[in-house]
Amino acid sequence: MEWLLGVVFLIVMVIVIILTTRGNSDAAFVKTLDPIQNQIYESIKRERLRIFMRATVIGLIVGLSVVLATKKYMLTPLDRGCIFLATTFAIQYSWYTLTPKKNYMVLHLNKEQLQPWKRLTTYNRRLYNIGLLFGLVGYFLLGYYIGSRKSNS
Repeated sequence: MEWLLGVVFLIVMVIVIILTTRGNSDAAFVKTLDPIQNQIYESIKRERLRIFMRATVIGLIVGLSVVLATKKYMLTPLDRGCIFLATTFAIQYSWYTLTPKKNYMVLHLNKEQLQPWKRLTTYNRRLYNIGLLFGLVGYFLLGYYIGSRKSNS
């Protein structure tokens, strides 16, 4: 049951993150953009989503590898859940943060567009934090499940 809950929490995390790039939350901001700025904005959103998805996959692979590598140690499922959570999140966050970004929208805005941009980024930051909480719970539950499976073998 832990694996299913973990997967559900991770799916919710991904959906919440996608909402920051595909939802209508940016409608007021997009109305202030000219066609060239809009193209730049769409390109930046696609790039950031690709980086996030790659970071998530790499984090999951590394986290799974680390947890499976600990099977020879006498760790509880709780220990493995915590190891998986810490490893996966650290890799995901670091990968996303350290990956060079090609462009920044704020460099293409005029003075009147800065206030709508600030409102949008504040809203998206809240969504990201909500998604992060779901992701952390999901990572822990998956690690706990993997840990309980490995400790029973």
